[in-house]
Formats: sequence, structure tokens, C-alpha cells
Amino acid sequence: MGTIQSKLNNRSINNKTLTNSNYRGLFLESNNLAAVDEVIHLGHCVLREGWNGNFSSPIKPRLTSGAKVLDVGCGSGAWICEMSSDYPSSRYIGIDLLPLFPTTKPFNVQFIHHDFLNGLPFPDSTFDFVHIRFMIFDLTETQWEQFMYSELMRVCKIGGWIEISDPELKLINEGPVTERINYSFRRKLQSRGINPDVTLLHAQHFSSTPNISSPVHHEHRELTISSKLSHDKLAQSFTTYMLESYRCILNSIGHELKLNINNSNVRRNSLMNSIKKNNNSEHIRRSSSISSSKQGGKDAEIDKLLKTIETEFENYGTRATIHRFYATKTDQSFGFRNGAVYGAKVRFPHALVMSFLFRSGSVENKLKFVFDATKTHSKNLAKFVTVYKTLMYLQRKIVGKEQNGHSFIAGLIGGYYVFGENNNINQQIVLYVFARIMVGLAKLPVSRKVMEEPKHTFPIFAAVVWGFVMWLFRHDRDVLQPSLQASMQYLYLDSDHWTSLKNFLWHNK
Repeated sequence: MGTIQSKLNNRSINNKTLTNSNYRGLFLESNNLAAVDEVIHLGHCVLREGWNGNFSSPIKPRLTSGAKVLDVGCGSGAWICEMSSDYPSSRYIGIDLLPLFPTTKPFNVQFIHHDFLNGLPFPDSTFDFVHIRFMIFDLTETQWEQFMYSELMRVCKIGGWIEISDPELKLINEGPVTERINYSFRRKLQSRGINPDVTLLHAQHFSSTPNISSPVHHEHRELTISSKLSHDKLAQSFTTYMLESYRCILNSIGHELKLNINNSNVRRNSLMNSIKKNNNSEHIRRSSSISSSKQGGKDAEIDKLLKTIETEFENYGTRATIHRFYATKTDQSFGFRNGAVYGAKVRFPHALVMSFLFRSGSVENKLKFVFDATKTHSKNLAKFVTVYKTLMYLQRKIVGKEQNGHSFIAGLIGGYYVFGENNNINQQIVLYVFARIMVGLAKLPVSRKVMEEPKHTFPIFAAVVWGFVMWLFRHDRDVLQPSLQASMQYLYLDSDHWTSLKNFLWHNK
């Protein structure tokens, strides 16, 4: 596989291999690994407290019963070890280029030292849950687009979930010094081919990946950066995380800011040699700490800048945003299958009852009617789901992300192509949907806070509906849908007379 140092320094093995030259390299150039690891662990604590849990994907039932979970870029394994304790029936694999793994681990956890941009070393459809976070400084946008999303998708099972969590680099209400530092840091990221705003593009790139469900779920937390909010533990934790992150950033861009930092490459080269000789996380951390202490403690200029940044956080009311994206892996053939199954489940009992209750003729003819009606309903729903999902994917692929009108266009084309034939089955389906659309549109102004919900509207609505249907049945019966006519004929006309106990108990004819 090669040494870690060779992999970090190898920018291009061949045209087909995407190496991980940026991975933690931006920070490791000028920071010891223990400090970087500590920042990553603080970020883990902030995410857990901010979301009141370690994940958002609706995967809990599967984790409880037993699932396979992959954590890409697992670092020292804080997330995966907590998950293994919370859901011990599941099995967990953490993978990372840097061997920061703990020397002791839970029984259901495995750690793998591997450069995952050379390919995740797992077969297709292996995991129920794939998790990745804090990678915005480590992967180029090209690596995300051309490799990472599709590779996460490849190893995820159909019906499994993929979840990505990353902070937004741009802060809300930045002070002038913080803004200058962020500007320099953004330029350094861009010089390495890293898009500093890639977090905001996750949903767009994610949704354009084949077999990703639509829409991609997106949650975010806007967190206050303040050490003075003693009552707010999350704000305290997040402030510590931000200041330690800025310490690493300042070490990384010190030369751009003309700070007196003389240890830029010595520390990283020493650390990489240590990793090369000793593939052991405890030894690496000890070496990192010793290397740090030899530098003479904290740099005075960085400490001064950090104090200024902290003051600006307080004075300007600076806030930061962390985003989480999650989606399930789907299969187009499953859409066809589910449409067919649902169509059969809905139509078969309805056709069976209507045939034997209202239709005349032999049992054979009635069963044929049930079969034909079920087949038509099942086939049309399967076709519509397939057409709709295909058109949604094509539109996302062409435009780059899902837009507001895409579902309408896909439904419009699918409706015309599949349900455009005027037959009894399609009429019933379209009228069923139409009725629910009208109710939904009536509720829309209330849902969007345009108006308050009117009181006692349903009795009036019911009265108007029944008034119109009875009037039409009495005077213009032919305009009503045939099955409704048959039902009303049975209820209101056939009930006017009966000739024997048999048709009184069973049928009026």
C-alpha cells in the first residue's frame, strides 16, 4: 500500500487514481497531530450536543436490531466507539489514512488503516449506514464530485443511509481581524484545489448522484460563539472548538499573515517520519506532544491574535453554521416494483367487492374483471413511479440540483403519458388524487401561515359536497363517474322496493 508519507506527498500516481495529498495535510504542515486530533474530538462533541445525538438518519430501528456501519475518516474513533456502545447489536468499521485508532476498542468495532481515495476496500452494498464528517479541508471539489459521493453510494446497501456533516467556513457577523484570517485561509484552500464553500454544495452534488433518494434531507444548526454564556454548555464547547480550530488555522497560514512562525515543515516532516516508523496511535500522540514542547510553547503572536478573535466573537455577536445532509440509497427498479405492489394491494379488494356486489354475470367473468382491473392499476402505478423518478434524476443531473418546479414537470409528463388514456381505472385514480389535491390546496394558506385556520368549516364543506352530488344524481346522473352511479343506484333507487327476504338481506334485485 505504501507509506503514509509517500501517499501524502504523491499528488498523481496515474490518471485513474485519486490520491489523498490534502488529507489533514493543511493542518499537519504546521501543527502537531495531537492538537489536530483534539480539534476533531471537540468537533465531535459539538455535533453530538448540537443535534442531541450522533446521527439524524432514520436508521435507529436497524441499528437496534443489528446493522453494518462505516465511518469514513474516523480519526481516533470517538463517534464510532460511542455508537458501538449505544447500539451494541450492530457492527462498526472505521477507516482512516492516519492511524489514530485507540489501542483498545469495543468488541464490535474494527479499524482499518487505508487511503480511502484509492477506493473503499469493501464490496458493493456492504453497509446499512455510511457516515462521514469534517472533510471540507481535506478533499478537492473534484474528488467529492467524481469519486467520493459515488464511492459512499457504492458501498451502501439499497435502503441504507448516507450522512455527511460539515461546518460552513463563512461566519455570520465576522470582525475585521477574523475576516482577514478567513480570507487568507480561503485562498490557501483554493490554492490546493479545495473549494472552501463545498459544504453548501453537498446537497447539489449529493442529489445528482445516481440512486440517491429525492429530496436530500438537510438540517443545520446556527451556533453562537461566546465564552461568556456560562449557562450555555453548547456555546462554551463550541467556542473552545472554534478557538482551537483558529489556532491550527493560524499555524497553517502564519507565513501569509507574516507571523513569526518558524516551524512550518519541520514539525510535519518529523511527525510523518514518526508515523512511518511507528504505526501506533499512542506513540504518535507522544511524539506530537514532545515535538510541540520543543517549539518553546505557544507562539505569542498567535495567542494575541486568538485573544483578538475571541473579543471580536463577543463584540460582533459572531455565529457559525454546521450542516448535516442525509439520504437513502434507492433503486429505480424498486420504484417500479413498489408501484406494482401498491397498485395491486389497492385495486384487488376494491375490484373484488365491486364485482361480486354490483356486477351481474358468471363467476368466471367477475374474476376476469377483478384480474384486468388489478393488472391495469398495478401496471399504471409502476409505470408512473418509474417515469417520475427517472425524470427527477435527469432534471437534477442537467440543472445540477433539484429545483422547485422539477416535481411538477415530472408529474405533468408522467401523468399525461401514463394516465392520459380515458378508461374507468384511470378516471378513478385521477379523481381520487384530484379530490385530495383540492383539500390540500384549501389547507395550503393555513400551512404557510397566510391565514388563520377557519373554524367549523368541515360541516359546511360536507353539506355543500353532499348537496351537489345528490342534485347531480337526481337531475344529471350521466355526468357522474360510473362506479359512483352504481353505488348511488343501489343506495337510493334499488332500496325503494324489495320482493323477497333474499334480496332484502343480500341484494335489491
